[in-house]
Amino acid sequence: LAASKILAEALQWREQYKDILSGSRVPVWQSDFRILARAETGHPIIYLCYRHQMFPNVQAIVEHGAYVLEAAVHSMRGDARQFDVIIDCYGFNHTHLDPRPIVPLMKMIQQPYRDRLRTAIFVGAPSAFNFLYRVGSPLVNEKTRRKAMFASPDEAVVHIAKTGGGEAARMLQDVLSSNRKGMDCQPGEIEGRKMPSEVDDAASLFQGVRERLSADPAGVQHDAAAEAEEAVEKMPPSRWCCRRRRSAQSGNGRGAGKLRTRAFMRLKLLWHALS
Repeated sequence: LAASKILAEALQWREQYKDILSGSRVPVWQSDFRILARAETGHPIIYLCYRHQMFPNVQAIVEHGAYVLEAAVHSMRGDARQFDVIIDCYGFNHTHLDPRPIVPLMKMIQQPYRDRLRTAIFVGAPSAFNFLYRVGSPLVNEKTRRKAMFASPDEAVVHIAKTGGGEAARMLQDVLSSNRKGMDCQPGEIEGRKMPSEVDDAASLFQGVRERLSADPAGVQHDAAAEAEEAVEKMPPSRWCCRRRRSAQSGNGRGAGKLRTRAFMRLKLLWHALS
């Protein structure tokens, strides 16, 4: 019964986001979340730095996350069937305490990408980050929780050197160092950064899916089912966070402005309480 429920929910989720998962629509980038490197074993290594995370737009974050995780599945090589995720907490601030994205993101890891996570590394997590971790932990099973580790930047590089090889460790060290040279928020593609992957071209990653979808839509659905068996609220951006704005619709009128102000005040108070 549990397996049937997981399968049904995974298929429903894939149907809901099929334009993103096929690569036919590119999401509005919400951060620098992308495939940074590929381990010598063929496992993709995904990276995000909170410095470049925009104020939460739940639907846009889920779409960005789904696009990158799906790309990571197509980026696996050899016998690899999982990916690593590195969350760099440099730049974490009160705007990131909004817990709304946690539920759909954890659901994504727990169902459509069930057993795809090899390791989740949280780098330089401040004490306030524990609030989000406590919110998210109960949403995944014990097996997934055991895959999480907290590390300093140096410890993360050493771990990747052991599990992914010297080239992947060098790429991680370079991006950790680069992100610590400023505080400005720069989501999406910028000079020296490729989305959704630094190691593969997006068109090549999704080409096979689009071809199969055109030739046999039912076949793609069957593949998703086999994969599953084997293993929205929007909020306008903050004036305190990223200056690079997305094109999403925002609230109008004084009422929306007052609600935003109260929301930000609550997050700032929570930040000071946790820091």
